[in-house]
Amino acid sequence: MEDEVERLRAKNRKLEEDLRFAHNQMTTQEELIGMRSDDNRQFQNKLYSEIKNLKSDSRAPSRGDPNYEQVRKERNELQEENRRLIGLLKDHKKWDVYLLQKENEKLQKTVQDYQHGDAVGPISGDSVGLRQKIQFYERELKKLEKERSELMVRATMAEEQLKNLQEHLNKMTQEYSKKMFDMRNKQKQGY
Repeated sequence: MEDEVERLRAKNRKLEEDLRFAHNQMTTQEELIGMRSDDNRQFQNKLYSEIKNLKSDSRAPSRGDPNYEQVRKERNELQEENRRLIGLLKDHKKWDVYLLQKENEKLQKTVQDYQHGDAVGPISGDSVGLRQKIQFYERELKKLEKERSELMVRATMAEEQLKNLQEHLNKMTQEYSKKMFDMRNKQKQGY
């Protein structure tokens, strides 16, 4: 249950972030075009107040809670509005800019952490998972190195065998050519 609450909170933070960005973009677009829609403002204000309300309520509603359906409905509305706003951003060619800005912010934060001497680690904070991945990759690397060395030995042996076969073939070809030459000479002398 707590994992679900944390997951929903994280998703809520992401939705809020996306909503803020979309709100800023819409405000900029409206100012450029000169369109200020009171309905949009009211809806956005309602969304912000609902987000603040959800943040202030530390407990998550359970299925038996009378507010459960209301919260679920509002969450779905927020997700749908987020999709719509993202669609608008993509239509206005602003989505790539948004993604680049977010990536830039993450990188700047990492640089600042590094400059201040803070530990720079995985963004997710999952050091155990990262350690397991490193161990897995190290084991795979050892396996691949062993296989590579075995293949190098086999390749060297194959090259040596090929060299021996070529020498033998050349020797046999020379002997055969010499026998053919001798036979022709005998045949010419016999006539």
